[in-house]
Amino acid sequence: MNAAKTAAVGKQESVALFRAAGIYTVAAQTPQQAGQAVRQLAENGCQVIFLGESFGEPLAQLCQEYRSQPYPVILPIPEQGSSGYGKKAAQANLEKAIGAGLADETEEGGAG
Repeated sequence: MNAAKTAAVGKQESVALFRAAGIYTVAAQTPQQAGQAVRQLAENGCQVIFLGESFGEPLAQLCQEYRSQPYPVILPIPEQGSSGYGKKAAQANLEKAIGAGLADETEEGGAG
């Protein structure tokens, strides 16, 4: 396997744009295939892994194992028929990075 610094793992249609942009990709059909790809990429020194959100929930425990390490950073990418998992994971990553969440304007009565 290529010693890519950035890679994308997901369903064929989810990683096609990453491949077109020159990013190393692994097309997976099952969570098991995606998990194996993530482990292999991490072992080979990959620093950023974009993971199709349909595999995010089934691989939540694996992703959690890598959160305590500086690398790889595993980021969910939205897919057709999004479950909202990617948005929730991005919010959690943002909260971890800045130490606080951002209030939804609708909860705060709007801006202003």
